[in-house]
Formats: sequence, structure tokens, C-alpha cells
Amino acid sequence: MNIVVKDKNIDLRSNVKEYLEKKLAKIQKHFSNVNEIVATFAKYKNTFIVEITLTGDNLLLRSEDKNNKGFKEAIDEAVDKLDAQIKKFKGKKFGKKKVYGSAIKEQAKEDIIAGNTEIAPEVADPGIVKVKKFSMKPITLDEAIEAMELVGHTFYFFQNIDNGLYCVVYKRDDGDYGLIEPSK
Repeated sequence: MNIVVKDKNIDLRSNVKEYLEKKLAKIQKHFSNVNEIVATFAKYKNTFIVEITLTGDNLLLRSEDKNNKGFKEAIDEAVDKLDAQIKKFKGKKFGKKKVYGSAIKEQAKEDIIAGNTEIAPEVADPGIVKVKKFSMKPITLDEAIEAMELVGHTFYFFQNIDNGLYCVVYKRDDGDYGLIEPSK
């Protein structure tokens, strides 16, 4: 497992890096197919921020924590969030067969009739309940930000007029904007 540590606006002490590596060992217990972990540390005024991005085989997980206590506390929270995501991912990928929709009711009826009340059907994960279709003309990044603000969303999907790529612009917690675009 390759761990990359980045720091913004600070000089990170070696004991914090060692603490991070110790905490990330917890993740390896649950998930051995981790290729790389990128941990980014930043401090703005009195806020300590830790972002951890984990990449593996067909997997990309990210967690972040902000607090005013310190980096070690932020590492603890971010690693705990990642650990929960990994457990959820493993449960989805390797878990029991799911029962969806009206099949849940049917299986429950059959269990009750058969007197088998100890086996309960597994509740289905949330699914797609609505699909929106709309025409999309290429626009600039500034127009996409304007449109996002106009509709009151925190993100906006658009085709960039400058490069023809389909992108997502989003509003960050710090009030700035981010842009997601595919690699060419």
C-alpha cells in the first residue's frame, strides 16, 4: 500500500505522519486490495482538515474531517469514516443476495406461512427512483456556475464549450468552486 502525504499551508510534523500510517493499518485489515492512499492535510485559521482518498481495484473512496482540536483527532474521524465505507462496500460486493421491491413482501408472506419467522428478508439498498432528461448545449464554466446558483443546487452537470468534455462544477464547503472533468 502506497501512502502519499500532501500538506497545504503547513509543515506537517513527522509524528503526525507516523500516526496516520498507524491508523491506516486498520484499513488493511478489512481491505487488502488498496493500491494507494492520498492524505491531504490543511489548516485554515483554527480549523484542521484531513482528506483521505483511497484507490484500489475498482474502488475509489474518500473521507474528510474538519475540526478545531488537531490533526490526530481529524485523522481518527476520517479513518473511521473510511473504515465504515469499506465495510459497506464489502457488504454490497460480497454480501448476501439482495431482495428487492415487492419480492420482500412475498418472501415475508412465505416465511410466515411456513412458520419460519427467524429469517427476515434483507432490505434493499436505495435505488434510482427518478430520472431527469434534459437537452444540453455546450456552455462555459462561468455560465455553468451561474446556472448552478440560479437553480439553487450545489453541483451542475454540463458540457464544456472550451473542450467538449462533460463536466461537473460543484460548490465546496469553503465557498469556492470545484470542477470534475474526465481525463482525456
